[in-house]
Order: sequence, then structure tokens, then C-alpha cells
Amino acid sequence: MPLVPSTSDTEEEQEHEPVKWITLACVSFAGLVGVLLGYDMGIVSAALNPIQHSFSLSSGQAEAFVGCLSLFALPGCLVGSGLAEMAGRRRGISVAAALFLVGNILMTAAWSFMSLMIGRALAGFAMGLSYILAPLYVAEISPSKHRGRLTTLLEVLSNVGILLGYFSGWACDSFFGPQSWRLMLGLGIAPPVCILLGACFLMLESPRWLATQGRMQEAEEVLSSLVGLIEARVAMTKLQSQDQPLGNSRSNFINFHELLSSGGLRRCMLAGVGVAFFSQATGCEAVLYYSGVILEHAGVGRQSTLLATVAIGFVKTIAVIASGVLVDRIGRRPLLMMSSGCMSFAMAMLSISIWRPCPALVEVTALCIFVVAFSLGFGPIVYVYNAEIYPQQWRSFGLAIAMGICRVMSAAVSSSFLSLSKGLGIVGALTLYSVIALLGFIFIFLVVPETKGILLEEGTADSYEPTSANKQTYFSVQPGLPRKAMAPASAFGA
Repeated sequence: MPLVPSTSDTEEEQEHEPVKWITLACVSFAGLVGVLLGYDMGIVSAALNPIQHSFSLSSGQAEAFVGCLSLFALPGCLVGSGLAEMAGRRRGISVAAALFLVGNILMTAAWSFMSLMIGRALAGFAMGLSYILAPLYVAEISPSKHRGRLTTLLEVLSNVGILLGYFSGWACDSFFGPQSWRLMLGLGIAPPVCILLGACFLMLESPRWLATQGRMQEAEEVLSSLVGLIEARVAMTKLQSQDQPLGNSRSNFINFHELLSSGGLRRCMLAGVGVAFFSQATGCEAVLYYSGVILEHAGVGRQSTLLATVAIGFVKTIAVIASGVLVDRIGRRPLLMMSSGCMSFAMAMLSISIWRPCPALVEVTALCIFVVAFSLGFGPIVYVYNAEIYPQQWRSFGLAIAMGICRVMSAAVSSSFLSLSKGLGIVGALTLYSVIALLGFIFIFLVVPETKGILLEEGTADSYEPTSANKQTYFSVQPGLPRKAMAPASAFGA
């Protein structure tokens, strides 16, 4: 039997090959990272007020508490790339889960503002590691035709975490009173324990990482068990034909000069980093962390606000599940354009409704439109897109840079919203987010190419250069691989 089947046989068999249970299990345990990250976002919205009263925090200290997580996630993102290459994706996820566990225990048992911040900083560093390791791991173990929806599962579970956080915040506040914030934070200990158990007893190591270590036979066995024999053979043929020796550590640590030396790779970096920038600069974390503040400013009562955040978390979860269904059908780029356009509209609607007082239902509706739009596009696709746009030698490094930009913007937005609202007024702050989302729409239209259906192994420095036939094509079709899996992507979605 030939190493690589014929194109027609490959396409037909891949099309009907289901996702294997072991793949789903590995993705699910990695996806618990999303539950953990989402739970923190959801619970802080409810816990912030009682924490402020317990420690007598100023508004600046409250902003520092909220923004600390994203601030310390930045070095975590930068370290995550090296950890992913040296220790492997699975072991890296275990390290992140252990750090999360320690950080959450410290926050739950905090006896002072400083101890609370130390725990949150540790959890933030673990978050940064997770932003690299989880999407990288899921992308590298997923079949190409299901990669979008499986990587989107991270955001689905993140939204489940947000919904659990909102609901737990409402329930704990209603039944246990002002000191319930410790119980709220303490419930966040469960996900990292589950992740550690899964990493120790079930999760397989990424076959792409095994290949970079020269363990080709083991990589092929693991890949076959995860994606099936047909795709495994195609992927291993591409891995074995890489220009750089995969066992060479130099290919694992690429500096900026090497990464940006190719025009095609520069365009990939611009697209990936741009998507990461606009995913946070549009104000998503301000809405998630400060939804209670926004609604209370609009005249909504405390209990009604908490119930409204539960409703927002629910529709956000439904939207990201819909994104998982759509991302591999209609592509990444159309969803990103829809997302940025609708987010701009929702922020404009919210700012107008606060400027000219309207019924509370209008503000809640605007917030729901915003989070639905974010969850259909930017929320899940920032991970999918950056996990697949770079070729193997650059993937973890490029993903680390993009996620680092995400964390910088997340920290800037989450730690400045209260000050921005004081300086510009809450209407001015929301209007600014609306304008940024509109700029994001223009950026995606002009710069971002489609990546739906590409094989992770197809990317090399040369294949990312524009072809002579179409100067706007980022991915050139190479002979010998299925046309369907190698669909070219142009900057305008052609």
C-alpha cells in the first residue's frame, strides 16, 4: 500500500470519518481550562462588590484586582511558548492547572488585600500559560475538517464557565450574604483538579510535538488514534518532508527576525495579531467584568442586575455553541466580520440608551446583542485562527505573540474601564468601544484571509507567499494533497 492514498480516496474517506472518542476526551479535558477562565470572569462580576466592602478597597484597588489577572497573563503567554516546546503540550497544561489550583486556594483563603492579589497574580500567570497551551493542544490533535468546532469548544466551555460564575454569584449572594465571595472563589478549585486528573490518566501528548522531538513512530501511532489512519499518513508525510529537521531545537525557538523575514509570514502575523488585538480592544472584558456596574448605572437594582447577568451568560453560551457549528461551514472570516459589525452596533445602542434613559430591557438587550456577536466571532475564532495560521515551526511562537497581545489589551480594558468612565463618562467609554469595533470590521475586510479547512502541516515559509496568479492569496495549493483540505484563502475571502 502506498504511504499516501490517492486524492479522491483520501477526500472520500476523510469526509465520512467520525471524530474518535479519545480525541473528544482529550479535547474535553483541555477544554476545562475554558471553564476555569470563564468562571473567573463570571464570578468576579458578582464578587467584586462584596470583596470591595470586605477589604475596604478604593476604585483603583478594585481595578487592580480585576486587571491583575490579565496583566500577569502576559508573562504567562510568553513563557507558555517555551514550556510547550520543552515539556510538551500535555505536561504544560498540567503545570498551568497546578498553578491555577494554588492561586485559587490563596484567593479563597485571603486574609488581606495583598494575599488576595498574590493569589490572583498566580492564577493570571497560569491563565497566560493556558491561553497558549490549550488551543495549541486542541488544534494539533484535531482532524482538519473538525478543527474549527473542536477548538471552538474551548470558548463553549469558557462560556459555560461564565454562566456558572454568574449563576453561582447570584445564588451565593442571595443565600449566604456579603461574605459569600469566599465560597464563590472557592468553587473555582474544582476545574484545575479535574484537569490534573485528566492529564495524568487520559490525555495523549500532541503528535505534532512528538514529531518535533524526532519521535516519528510514536507520533504516527498517536496521530492515527486521534484523527484516523488516512489523515495521519498525509500529515506524517508532510512532517517528514519539512525543510528543517524536526528534532532540531532551533526550529522550536524562532526569533522575531526569522519570523518576520518572509513577506508571507509577516502578513500571517499581522492577521493573527490583528484579530487578537480587536478581540479585546472592542471592550468584551469590560462588559463581562463590569456588566453589573453598567446596569446599576442605568438604574437597574442589585438582584435584577445579577439575574440579568445570568441571562447574558446564558445567551452567550448558546451563541458560542452556534459558532462551533458554523465555523467549519461558512468559515472564520465571515463570522469575524459579522461579529465586529454587530458589536459596534450593540455598543452604540447601549450608549444611546444610557444617554437618553430607556427601559432596563433595552440595556439588557444591547448587552445580549454584544455578547452574542462576540461569542459568534471573536470569542472562539481568536484561538482557532491563531492556532492554524502559522506553519509548524512557528506555531507556538506566533500563538504566544498573538495571545500576549490579547492579554495586554485585556489588562488595559479591564483595569481602565472605571477610570475611562469617569473621564469620558460611561456613554463616552461605550461609544469609544463602538468605534473600535467598527475599525475592526474594516481591518478584517482588508487584511484577514480565510483559513477554513487547511492542513496544519501544509504551511511553509514559501507557501505563505502570494502566488503570481493572485497577489492576495496567502495560501498556495500544493500538488499531491486533497484540494478540499488545501482550499486557498485570499484577503477578501475568494
